Amino acid sequence: SFRCGLPNYYTLAEISRNGDEEPPCQACLKHQGRCHNNSATRRPVLIQVRMHGGDVGQRCWCSAVFERWMKWQPEEQAWNSYINLELRYKEVERARTIYERFVLAHPAVKNWIKYARFEERHASVAHARKVYERAVEFFGEEHMDQHLYVAFAKFEENQKELERVRVIYRYALDRISKQEAQELLKNYIIFEKKFGDQRVVEDSIERKCRFQ
Repeated sequence: SFRCGLPNYYTLAEISRNGDEEPPCQACLKHQGRCHNNSATRRPVLIQVRMHGGDVGQRCWCSAVFERWMKWQPEEQAWNSYINLELRYKEVERARTIYERFVLAHPAVKNWIKYARFEERHASVAHARKVYERAVEFFGEEHMDQHLYVAFAKFEENQKELERVRVIYRYALDRISKQEAQELLKNYIIFEKKFGDQRVVEDSIERKCRFQ
């Protein structure tokens, strides 16, 4: 099997030899023989994808392998491994593009949050905020999830945008049922005790009483 070199295994990728895929870039063609050695059949093969620290050609070939795999809409771990590969090479823009596809293929709240935190880690506050806002719009009021709003509020708290935090908490508390918003309310009260005045704290405690 072909191995993209390297210290840490991340996944096993089953890649089909369909013969109708675009070839990898010229810099990587020399590696094809290691994987496509003796067969022109269409049976799947297992390719072990590992991280590598320096060979651009191997990174490019690994990316080509992942791209073919992504067309099959694989499980979440496959997407995470692809993102980690690009980040290993500090290809932040490529990782961002993969995240865009990932949250559409697997639109769970935790994946939107992971995408936003990726943007925050890479010093892109505006991009991170936009991801949170898009997630709120994506799920709408019919599928609101307290964990999304807690993460969004904590992000804004990290940016010292306290009024934004308050708006996020109150917007969500007004729309999510009390059975599904206990964690949200708990974090809101903690926030107000840290940053709110006495009147606001009393108001938040009153909200808690209404929820119980």
